[in-house]
Amino acid sequence: MGYLQKLSDEERIRLCGSIPEQTLKNYVDNHGKEFTKFIGLGYFNLLKENPIGFLKKFVKDKVVTSFLEQTITKQINIIDKKIKEETLKSNSQTNSYIVALIDSIFEDNVDLFFKLKDIDNKIMEGIVGQQIVHFKETGEKPVFEENSHTEKVSDDSKNIIQDQSLKAISSSLKNENDNQNNDNNYGDVNGVSVTKQIEREKSINSLQEANKETEFSNNELNLDNFEDLLNYYENQSKILQVYLKEDLEQINLGFALDYERISLVNSISNQLRATYDKISLLAKKYSELDNMPKNVSIPEFTRIIKQAILKRKVKDIENKLNAFVSIQSLFEDYENSFTPYRNQAYEIIKKLDSIDSDIPEDITKIAENADDFLSLLLLDNLDSPEGEKLLDNICDIYTSKVQRGIFFNKYRMAEELRDSYISKKN
Repeated sequence: MGYLQKLSDEERIRLCGSIPEQTLKNYVDNHGKEFTKFIGLGYFNLLKENPIGFLKKFVKDKVVTSFLEQTITKQINIIDKKIKEETLKSNSQTNSYIVALIDSIFEDNVDLFFKLKDIDNKIMEGIVGQQIVHFKETGEKPVFEENSHTEKVSDDSKNIIQDQSLKAISSSLKNENDNQNNDNNYGDVNGVSVTKQIEREKSINSLQEANKETEFSNNELNLDNFEDLLNYYENQSKILQVYLKEDLEQINLGFALDYERISLVNSISNQLRATYDKISLLAKKYSELDNMPKNVSIPEFTRIIKQAILKRKVKDIENKLNAFVSIQSLFEDYENSFTPYRNQAYEIIKKLDSIDSDIPEDITKIAENADDFLSLLLLDNLDSPEGEKLLDNICDIYTSKVQRGIFFNKYRMAEELRDSYISKKN
């Protein structure tokens, strides 16, 4: 199968925009007969005046597809050769791709190159693409130290590179999980060189800054922090796995790790351990177990904490509905209009104890509606912006009779639940 068959029409058109006009003109000069049919169609002037526009217009034509196939094949052969040469110089797969793709038809279409070469690795693709953009803007290209495994990059470049690397890693966590079984290809395309770009201590500082929202003291830890902590732990874990895998490769090749590299890995390991301890502390704080087992895994902590979050949500719904069912009216017609909603809430309260996983959407929605109703009863001025918003929320939920009862102050919440509801709401 040729390269062009791997691309959609839209991708072919995008690639046409990166082909130098002179490349097409040279091809036309050498294959003039193939283009004579366009004279009769009245498009030969377009070919001369706007070669790229011509390519895009006739991207499905056999003459154009033949040109594209030959151009792509020639470019890829040149790039493959250059990648091998640069890899021998620097022993860095990522920087070899960067150098080889700059000034090629793929420098603005890195994703298409990876697609054509059947390289399924979003981490590496993202880093190469982002760094090419940076090098094009600044004019700075990687400078390699002969016989060294460490690239010399300017401080500004390292900052931008490491930021882009972290973004690429974060956006590709799920894809990387899918590739865990492809270890045989790791040295070629599975993100080994991520660590080449962020192996200075500045990457640690930037990483801490990027995740500063997870920097909580033990006293501040609560269930609202859990998702941030878990995401931080998973990101750090993935980055560390990439480091360690590359380090093992270097050791197997007979190279010792330098002290800066050891310090960097230790720093990330310490951050990972500190985050693990915080998640552990959070699990212990909200677990119903008297004694937390030792050596608990993050998935087990996650199960414990998510169960605690679920119970908190269920309890919150129960508090709202208990306050809601306590509502009464001294006026019979208003009381009768409200009764079906009270009965519905009673039925839901009976079901709450049986919820052991996700809370059904209909229960969540009914609890939210009840909360809006209760908030209206506590509001002094229904004509306020808050009052108008709450009334809009319930206009399609409760009958007009019930809504009038709210507006004319016909409903009352039980006093013993009123104070409790207000304190929990605040």
